[in-house]
Amino acid sequence: MIFKDLFYAVKSPGRYGDFLKRKGWMVFLYGFFLITAYFLIVNVVPMARFQILYGGFQGIVERGVPDFELENGRLHLKDSWYLDEQGVYVDIDTSRDWVQENQEEVEKILQDGSYYAVMIADGSTMAVKSDGSVEIFHFGDLTGLNLSKDDIYQFIPLLDLIIVLIMIAWYIADIVLFFLGALILGLAGLIFRQAFNARLSFGQLFLLSI
Repeated sequence: MIFKDLFYAVKSPGRYGDFLKRKGWMVFLYGFFLITAYFLIVNVVPMARFQILYGGFQGIVERGVPDFELENGRLHLKDSWYLDEQGVYVDIDTSRDWVQENQEEVEKILQDGSYYAVMIADGSTMAVKSDGSVEIFHFGDLTGLNLSKDDIYQFIPLLDLIIVLIMIAWYIADIVLFFLGALILGLAGLIFRQAFNARLSFGQLFLLSI
């Protein structure tokens, strides 16, 4: 019945009168089904694809974040990290302090419009560009903050939980907005009801709007 109503709603406006024969709970079930299908396609499927292709945030951290340790105001990487592709520039070498010594060259890279994301760092200083905004960090200002790749792994379950909660809130918001939109259409239908002298109650107009 739901799939037939979907077909009539899109392809057969002349059959809209049949919708008035549906029980109220069936019409609301139709609305929930419509929003659920939309939410699955637009939100859940891309998230599932992200989990399958990249292994979620866990996989991103494993492959995209090198082993590092921030301790006592110093950044330590076992190996240097260099990347220059697809608008992303990364140059991290903590074996020596060189960012301040090459400040002019660093500024040139940060201002280069061909890069939308830049990260340049040594053991004491980090320069970051993201969405056109440039920030300079001195790890000495972060004394007392100790952080490593293992610490990031510990935050992943919390991040996954936050994503799930956001998805649930988003789903509820989609449902509310859908029925609110149908309510507004129903109110607008009251005007057309008078113009066409249609004998429809507001409840029927609301069901037709859904």
